[in-house]
Amino acid sequence: MALVVALVIAAPAVPAAAQQAPNLVRSGPNLTLVVASCPGPADNAVAEALAVHSRNAAKVCVDPGGLSPPTAALIADFAPDRIVVVGGEVALPPEAMDELTAAAQAAYRWTAVERLDGASRVETAALAARMALEGPEVVGPNAVTLVVADGWNGADVRTAADVAAQTADAVVAYVSPRTVADGLPAATAALIADYRPARVVIVGLAEGDPSATEAAIAATLVELELNIEIERVAEAGEPVFTIPEASPSDASAREIFSAIVSGTHQRPTFDTGSLPVLAASTARGPLGGGVGARLWTVRADGSGRELRSEEHRGWSWNPGDGQLSWTNLDGRLRIAAPGSDEQVLFETGGYPSWSPDGSHVVTLRFGGFPAQGRRNSIEAHLGSADGGPPQHLGFVDYRTFLFSDLPLASWSPDSKRFAYVAQSFDVASGETALHARIDTVDGSAPTVTLGEDVTFLGWSPDGSHVAYATPSDCDGNGRNESQNLWIARFDGSEARDLGFIDRIQWRFLHLWSPDGAHLAYESLDPADCSMHLRVATASGEPTALEPVAGGRLVGWSPNGTHLAYGVTVGTAGQGVPLREHAWVVRHDGSDRHELGEARPSVFGPVLWSADGDHLAYTETLRDDEGGVIGARPVVERTDGVGRPAVLAERGNIVGWSPVDQRLAYVTHYDVDGDDAIDRRSLAVHTAGSSGADTTLVYELADVTLGGRWSPDGDYLGYVSGPTELLLDWFINRRRDSDAWVVATSEPRFTYRVVTDITWGEWQPR
Repeated sequence: MALVVALVIAAPAVPAAAQQAPNLVRSGPNLTLVVASCPGPADNAVAEALAVHSRNAAKVCVDPGGLSPPTAALIADFAPDRIVVVGGEVALPPEAMDELTAAAQAAYRWTAVERLDGASRVETAALAARMALEGPEVVGPNAVTLVVADGWNGADVRTAADVAAQTADAVVAYVSPRTVADGLPAATAALIADYRPARVVIVGLAEGDPSATEAAIAATLVELELNIEIERVAEAGEPVFTIPEASPSDASAREIFSAIVSGTHQRPTFDTGSLPVLAASTARGPLGGGVGARLWTVRADGSGRELRSEEHRGWSWNPGDGQLSWTNLDGRLRIAAPGSDEQVLFETGGYPSWSPDGSHVVTLRFGGFPAQGRRNSIEAHLGSADGGPPQHLGFVDYRTFLFSDLPLASWSPDSKRFAYVAQSFDVASGETALHARIDTVDGSAPTVTLGEDVTFLGWSPDGSHVAYATPSDCDGNGRNESQNLWIARFDGSEARDLGFIDRIQWRFLHLWSPDGAHLAYESLDPADCSMHLRVATASGEPTALEPVAGGRLVGWSPNGTHLAYGVTVGTAGQGVPLREHAWVVRHDGSDRHELGEARPSVFGPVLWSADGDHLAYTETLRDDEGGVIGARPVVERTDGVGRPAVLAERGNIVGWSPVDQRLAYVTHYDVDGDDAIDRRSLAVHTAGSSGADTTLVYELADVTLGGRWSPDGDYLGYVSGPTELLLDWFINRRRDSDAWVVATSEPRFTYRVVTDITWGEWQPR
């Protein structure tokens, strides 16, 4: 668990109004400045350890008589969001504290300045430890290293800070040589009781009574029934820092802040194997966009950044073992676990599409085959994760691959079968045809071909059926501008024609319910080719969701009970902006209720909680003339019971946690009353909870319309950038969008992990 400071304040890229005071807004990532009095070794050691283990933080010391010009310039230039002063009024008098606060708030009005002031340096160190660790429930037991030192020995406190700086999840605690024979100080003993550490390390050589501190710690451990070996260290090795006599720390802090702002700052490397990993493409490659872009992996706290490819031809995570697979322009398929060297799995193969269990992968080989007349073809292969020789599957049409939203291969849930759109080519006539094939990975069953000129849609979630489409002509004009939707068993038997669907929209407007019991789709009425929503089962007749006509399917709730759809209201060119109102209905047509005009988020207009009991949407707000005046995030029960909860008067939803009822959303603020957005904050709401929402990021760097939670729900990755880029978040083909990650269990600091992002996915759990 990474150590972080418990307040998040990020920075907007929204320009301030001309008449607005310059200290109302700031640019760049959130920054924390940890301050201690220069003459105080104990406070400096605690401050340094706190800064090392905090997100986006740097430490300086100040003279009790007032700010030095370098420190004042540092604050003015970087406008830190938070300043933490370690030490009481004896160390830093109220006059110096007032001068520090005035300088901070002159640079940025909302800078939070607080003092960690215990009754003694023992209590002050304990307060700093709790700030770094946050609550015991955050880090959990058996995770913390407690570094204990004589708080009145300058050499020992320096060593304690160095040991803590070189150890993951470590904090400094003090004892007094005058009282330790009577037991541990209450504040230090409380740290052990509350956090139940994995290690306790005593700093310094044993002098005088060699067992006093050890005996006091041992007695506390026995009382708490903790079986922990007490360690001792005299020196930390290569020093991480030296407590300054004057203000050289200003230069170090400036260097750290500059690196944070530029996105190049690397926090100390500890054992971060438990942190989730994000893989992402950036638009810095010579070819630009997602194809040919650079490929990086980076951990959730910004550490462990690795450049995997300068230019790639597709990448994906293996869901079985969590390794990353990608292809460079040389056409070789590579694999690597985060932090490990790469290996070549196949000599050819791009755009890997893995089976759910990670045992097999379908890849493509480009190159055009003019000798066979296949100028628009791509060769497909099936390979295994153990690197055995890949099997040739035939050809697929590159236009289907590039311009459809279908994956290269659609895998059955049990990973035993896969389906793909194959291209047949007649050399004599030069004609091509597309059809869907279903193959088994072990060859235990013959290939299933689904009719003539078939385009594959997808497996039912239970793997028993597939849905696919064939060309048709609803209006009889001979242009085949529609499709027929079919359902068949996985072996091709029991095929059923469900009727006409729109040709252009068939690819994404059919939806299996998560339990595989129902299929919702947009049906064309054969009488007049008007569009209606219908729900079918694998064996029963389709049911029309009357009185819905002209609706657009949005998606199923995760529990499969309800689905959302949109109905267009108003027409363009008549003075009324075209809009879409969202509705929710049970799969049998009951429990229908209107949500309102829902503004599309990155992932759609309506998003559900993991259990499907709640949904959220961004409601469009209009004035009396129909003009858009804003939007606000709303959450309510899926069944419509109770009143919707408005999370903010202005803002938008971001996304639900994959494991619980938490919803991330953005709040917009008009600070100076000029009807313009001056600040955006990222918060988390727990559906159905009466507790207050948690602010994760006090001030966002730019517009944020969507986020991807890590599979364990502990981290939220989000992208800030121009609005038009975020409408296709993580798969845009432009620049200027940055990916950030923030811990979600408590308010924490955010970290810019990828710049110019075009596509990103968390490593599978």
